[in-house]
Amino acid sequence: MPRSSGGCRGTDGVTIDRFAKNLEQELDHLEDRLRSQRYHFFPLLRFEVPKAQHGVRCLAVPTVRDRVAQTAAYSVSPEPLEAEFEECSYAFRPGRSVKGAIRRVDELRHGEASSRRRPDQPGGIATSQWPDALSSR
Repeated sequence: MPRSSGGCRGTDGVTIDRFAKNLEQELDHLEDRLRSQRYHFFPLLRFEVPKAQHGVRCLAVPTVRDRVAQTAAYSVSPEPLEAEFEECSYAFRPGRSVKGAIRRVDELRHGEASSRRRPDQPGGIATSQWPDALSSR
């Protein structure tokens, strides 16, 4: 649910609290639109957030209503959706995380995934060759 992720309003201006005030009506309306296949997602609210070090991070936020619809659809049938993801996909998946993705990249670069040696070992791949080595897998 959007509240658990600390969500903000989307392009429709509806906040979590406002959606919650009329929860039964909102859910009934949403269910009707979804079942009749008349539901249309709103455009994403896009903005930039400054990073701690430098630069910005671009965010795209769906409406509360869209997040509820997405969560409901996923909770009903996660298997077909999960089957569409590549094994290397870590974003927004149960049991996966940024740390897990970083750990996997490190494994691919330094060991487990191949017989290639680290650059600091004799016969190792030079740092500049890592992208080529990873893409050739």
